[in-house]
Amino acid sequence: MFFRKQDPIIFTILLMTAFLTALFTGCISDSGGKAKDPATGVSVALQIQIGTLAKSAVSSVTGATRAVDSARVLVSGPGMDTLQFGFGAGTGTSTLAGPLSLLDIPAGVDRRFEVRLYAGGSLLYVGSSLTEIRAGQTNSVAVICLPEFSRVSASIHIPADFPKTVSGGALRLWNTEGVWTASPTVNGELRNFRLEEVPGDRDYAVSIALWNAAGDTIAQAYKASLRVPKGQNVALVLPLTLAFTQLALTMTVGDPRTTTLVLTLPGGKRVPSVFGEAVFSEVYPIPTAEEGGDNGEWVELFNRVSDTLDVSGCQILRDAGTGSGMAFVMPANTVIAPGRGLVVGRSAVTFANVTQTTALTLTNTSARLELSCTYSGSGTVRLDTLRYNTSTSDTVSARIATAKVASLKPSRLSKRTGADAWCLASANPASGEFATTPGGIAGGCGE
Repeated sequence: MFFRKQDPIIFTILLMTAFLTALFTGCISDSGGKAKDPATGVSVALQIQIGTLAKSAVSSVTGATRAVDSARVLVSGPGMDTLQFGFGAGTGTSTLAGPLSLLDIPAGVDRRFEVRLYAGGSLLYVGSSLTEIRAGQTNSVAVICLPEFSRVSASIHIPADFPKTVSGGALRLWNTEGVWTASPTVNGELRNFRLEEVPGDRDYAVSIALWNAAGDTIAQAYKASLRVPKGQNVALVLPLTLAFTQLALTMTVGDPRTTTLVLTLPGGKRVPSVFGEAVFSEVYPIPTAEEGGDNGEWVELFNRVSDTLDVSGCQILRDAGTGSGMAFVMPANTVIAPGRGLVVGRSAVTFANVTQTTALTLTNTSARLELSCTYSGSGTVRLDTLRYNTSTSDTVSARIATAKVASLKPSRLSKRTGADAWCLASANPASGEFATTPGGIAGGCGE
């Protein structure tokens, strides 16, 4: 997430569709089938599994991201009429459970079961299964239903030097089918938006705006066409342009006369000059052998201000001040865009926007890292420090562990010291784990 003063805030839209399964449990009555007649058909227990947008697996549909209140089931196949079954009241309040009991299904091969699941009349999940139905027994058929919608989330980083107070905002997507809007939640320097039920495989116009306490727009952005795929993770970066110009004029009459102008103008590239402008946001000291061992080590630096920071010649020091350790000097033309991160890693690190070097060596137990820049005529500027440790009892250091990334919580950007400002994330997350976010901090640690 980056921005310059011309585009001071950037938001990233992520369509999160991690398909995890939630199995219906319990029973419901059949509201659309016929009475069982052994001479003409058999009964089918239809087991329905839902692919959800939740971060962790759930054991029942009541724990899923979206409760389902009605279902429509079509059964078709060679040599039979298509049968249709309906379940649930469709009121938006009740939740289906299963298996669903289907009666009088003609036995035979290539029986297709098509399932559509609804909430409040809105189609949420669709699935189908082709199977054989055998006579003389109760058949069990499983159908996996996947979302027909996407979750859209946006995160905006408010820079540490932003001159205005943000009191509200709105994310808006629209097309001929409808309008979807979300208000922000505050997470430290971030403003987070989330839309739960955006139909997938559609084109939308998208806008976002921030405003102050008086309702005046501070910054805004617009994109005429955004494709929202179904079942994919997508990142969109848009610059927000300022809707104001700040001007401060002071004049001292005396000898000499002094006039000072302070302007909020489109920012550019500059060297960092103040502690905290660029900070450590993730560190990965103990990669597994599958991730390259020592060659998979990396550290991330995050730009908290509204200018692009030129960190050419700046150093990452390990065990700084002890007389022994590591010193890596950033190569020429190394910059960090506003609200984004720069990954510095070794040869096995393949993230985008990564500066690769064999000089980066991270110890596997504990260390102190320092980011500093030395300028001719102005001395050394220390930008940030980070202590990490494998010990669970260390309350002043970020916790590290094998195959885990120490990730800074977005809400603690301005208060980074202490173990509680960090969490353990996964470089290759499995179900229910928080993922690392190289290049940005939105969504880190599940915040």
